[in-house]
Amino acid sequence: AADSQAMVRGYRERCDLIMDLIQESRFFKGFVPQGAFYAFPSYTFSKSSLEIANLLLEKAHVATVPGSAFGPCGEQHIRFSYSTSKANIVEGFKRIEQIAGELA
Repeated sequence: AADSQAMVRGYRERCDLIMDLIQESRFFKGFVPQGAFYAFPSYTFSKSSLEIANLLLEKAHVATVPGSAFGPCGEQHIRFSYSTSKANIVEGFKRIEQIAGELA
């Protein structure tokens, strides 16, 4: 039970971290589904979610999932997983923000 409590606490901390990063961003407005390991923020760029996901992979070396993968209402959103270390989340989001700044 102690192991599972630590795991839940770790995911909660990473969830809070990615939400803070999204809220501080000028480019994303976020939301994290309950019980999930990902955020699904909307963005302000005039590119498709597939174009954004490809740009982030090619230029920032960060893998994301385009919102369009979840149907038409997912367009203008991008999915970020937070099932990695806090250091990876911070580094990945720093790279994402750099590319977002170039797009803005």
